[in-house]
Amino acid sequence: AGASPDDAGRAVYWIEVDLVTESLPKGLILLDTPGLGSLHPEHALRTQRFVLLADAVLYVLHAHEPVVDRDRVFLRQILALTPDVFFVQTKIDERLTEEWQELRARNESILRELLGPQRARPTIWPVSSTNFGEGTRAGSRAQVRVSQFEPMRAALDLFLFRVSGLGRTARALWDGLYYHTQGSNTLANRVQTQQDAFDGNREALSRRKQEREQRLRQFEADWGPNGVKKRDLGDQVREALQVAQDGFAQALAEGGDLETAQVARIQAVGSVDEARRLEKNLFTDVASAAIVEWQCAVDGAALRCTERLAPFSADVEGLAPEVDPKTSDLMQRTARLPMPTLGKSIVPKFRQAFLEGSMAVTVAGLLGAFIAPLAGVVALVAGTVLFVRGLLDAFHTELEGAKGDLTRYLAKTRQQVAAHFFHVDRKSHQRSLVKQYFDGFAAAVMAEVEGTAERLIQEAGDEADRLDQAERLEGHECRQRLQELRRQKEAWDGLFEPLSAITQELEAMERCLSPATEPGE
Repeated sequence: AGASPDDAGRAVYWIEVDLVTESLPKGLILLDTPGLGSLHPEHALRTQRFVLLADAVLYVLHAHEPVVDRDRVFLRQILALTPDVFFVQTKIDERLTEEWQELRARNESILRELLGPQRARPTIWPVSSTNFGEGTRAGSRAQVRVSQFEPMRAALDLFLFRVSGLGRTARALWDGLYYHTQGSNTLANRVQTQQDAFDGNREALSRRKQEREQRLRQFEADWGPNGVKKRDLGDQVREALQVAQDGFAQALAEGGDLETAQVARIQAVGSVDEARRLEKNLFTDVASAAIVEWQCAVDGAALRCTERLAPFSADVEGLAPEVDPKTSDLMQRTARLPMPTLGKSIVPKFRQAFLEGSMAVTVAGLLGAFIAPLAGVVALVAGTVLFVRGLLDAFHTELEGAKGDLTRYLAKTRQQVAAHFFHVDRKSHQRSLVKQYFDGFAAAVMAEVEGTAERLIQEAGDEADRLDQAERLEGHECRQRLQELRRQKEAWDGLFEPLSAITQELEAMERCLSPATEPGE
C-alpha cells in the first residue's frame, strides 16, 4: 500500500496481515515483533511490552549465525517475563546439513548455560520454510520431510498445549469441581431441610433458620454497603498497592536497583568498542529493565491483594450452610479443592490496559531524545596507534572518559524513563501513569468484592425464601418435593466422577509433557 505525503514522519505501530494457512494450529495468533537488528531502538521496547501479553514466545535463530551477546541480553530480559520460550532455527536449506547441525548443537549448549540447570533443557527445532513451501506446492513429500517442518510442527503443538491449553483447561476444571461442590452442598441442605419438614422436626428447622439468618446478618454487617470489614479491606488494599508503587519508584530512583545494575555494566566495559555497543543499546536496556521492574511491582501487588482477600474468602465460605457429612459425601472427596481467587481475573485486565493504552502513546516521544548517539563517547584519539610510549595511558584515559559519558547518559536516560511512569500534568490535573494504574487496580478489587458480596447476599436471601416455602409443604406435596430433591442431588453428584477423572488425566498429561531438566536435577 502506498503512503501519502501527509503520512511522512508518522510512526507505524503495527501492520495487520490476513493469511489463510493450514500449516499452523487453529486458533493460534502470531505477533511478529521486530528483530534485534532493527535500526529503531523503540522496537525492542515494544517487543518487551508484547511479551507480557503473550502465552508463549517463539525465538527465531538463523542457520547462518550463532547465539551472540545481544541474543543473550535479550533472552535474559524475555526469561525474566516468561519461562515459556520455543526456539526455532530457520534457513537450514542455505547451509550444509553438517554445518547447521553443528551450529544447532553449539547454540543449544549456549542456551543450556544461559537457562541454567533449574530450567528445562532447551531444544532448537530446525526448519526450512523454502523447502516446506516448495514441497507443499509441488506435492513433494520428500521435500517436505527435508524441510523438517513436521517434527517442528508436532513439537510446537505440544508446547502450545502445555503452556496455554493445558493450564487453562485444568483451571476451568478445578473451578468447575469447586462450584460443583458448592452446588452439591446447597442441594444437600435443601434435602436436609425438606427431610426435617417431612419428619415434623420443627426444632431442627427452627435452629437452622436462626443460624441462617444470623450468618446473613453478620455477613451484611461485615461486607454490605457499610460493612466494617469491607472498609478495612479497602484500606489494606490501598496500603498494599502503595507499597508496590513505592518499591517501583525506588527501583527507578537515583541509586536504585535499575541504575546500580547499569552502572555495574558500564564499569565492566573493557574497550572503547564495547562502550560503543553499550551506548547504542543503553536506552532500550534501561527501558526494558524498567518494564521488568514494573512487572515485578504488579505481580507483587497482586500477591499482596490476594493475601488480603483471604478473610473475605473465608466469610464467603462461612455464609454457606453447614451440611451433615452423611448427607453430602462429596465434602470428603473435595476437601482439598482450592477456592478461586478474585485477584487473578483483575490483574491481567489492568496490566493489558496499561501496556496497550497510555504507555504506547508516549513511547515515541520518550525515545526521540535518545536516538542520536552521544558525541564523544566512542571518539578515538587520532594517531595513538602510531605511538608505543603512552599508549596504555591514552587508552585508559579514553576508556575512562567513555565510561564517564556513558554514566551521564545513563542518568539522563533513567530520569526520562522514570518521568514516563511518574510524570504528573499539573495543568490538566492528570495523575501519573503509575498512579492511574494502581488507583484503577484498587477500584477494580473493591468493585469485585462489593459485587460478589451483593450477589451472595441476594442469593442467600433467595435461598432462605425457598427453604421457608419448603418448610410449609405438608403430606403428599412434602414427600413429592423430597423425592424430587433427592433425584436432583443424585444427578448432580453423578457429575463429580467424570470431572475428577478428567482432572486427574490432565495432571498426568502435564507430568508427561513437562520438559525434562538437566540430569540429576
